[in-house]
Amino acid sequence: MPFGMRGGGFGRGLGHRGRGPGRMRRMGQTEHCVCPACGAIAPHQLGVPCFQTTCPNCGSVMTRQFNVPGVYEPVEKKTLPKPVVDQNSCVGCAKCVPACPEKAIEMRSRKAFILADKCINCRICIPACPFSVIS
Repeated sequence: MPFGMRGGGFGRGLGHRGRGPGRMRRMGQTEHCVCPACGAIAPHQLGVPCFQTTCPNCGSVMTRQFNVPGVYEPVEKKTLPKPVVDQNSCVGCAKCVPACPEKAIEMRSRKAFILADKCINCRICIPACPFSVIS
């Protein structure tokens, strides 16, 4: 008997039972993409990895979350505090100013200052600061 004609394999659908794109739905689980920065939840798109999806609220990279009924609850939207510049440690390099998409950072007395009314809490300025003075 040829190799592909035996009891399984080569497209007969008998290998890797239980694996595949619908496995989580068959097990009663749902899949969501969750933003680790702001807690926003978006339905997972089949075939698109969550890490290639950006958050619609803050633009951060999404991560995967599985909901098993009765075990896990959906992630509630977290309210993170707006970024703050440590004025004593800021050296005035101004690398955070062009990183802000809303132009909410300006230089005052050679120190970075975040305008709270313009800040949308995207937190892009935090990794943009080479001295880690924005938190």
